[in-house]
Amino acid sequence: MLFSTKIRKSLKLRPTRRRSAHAPVSVRRSSATAVRAAIRQAAAALLFAASIAAATQGCADAPATDAPTDAPPASASETAPDGAAILSIRGNVLEVQPYGIIAIETLQIIDESGAEWLFDGRRKVIPDFTPSHLNDHKLLGESVQVMYYRDGNALVIHSIAD
Repeated sequence: MLFSTKIRKSLKLRPTRRRSAHAPVSVRRSSATAVRAAIRQAAAALLFAASIAAATQGCADAPATDAPTDAPPASASETAPDGAAILSIRGNVLEVQPYGIIAIETLQIIDESGAEWLFDGRRKVIPDFTPSHLNDHKLLGESVQVMYYRDGNALVIHSIAD
């Protein structure tokens, strides 16, 4: 013991304290840490569940059509803001250019005949169709129906459906 004290002093170490077996343990600190960890874990699980729900919202299987349509709408009440008729086309997503998180800058699709269509999103937010949702359709190979109108040479997105 004398030797270890000399070594400790030569190395300038503090003497160690021995705890008795009956010394109280800081229960508050460990339980507070456990509660914080549980809250973090629950919050992460909630965020994960919300992201899965948002990604799958509006992904009902749409019936496949034999041929894409480029026809005026059935109802004459559907018109674009400038009075142009709303047309529609069904195809697979090739590329989505987002504007922020929820708005669409451009959308490129390919129809069943192989024709590529480039639509201008006009930085518009389309309900239930975020850029990430459209990328899900791209990855899964699910088709979308784009309702659009012509504005000069641009094809402007009016709405999108599964």
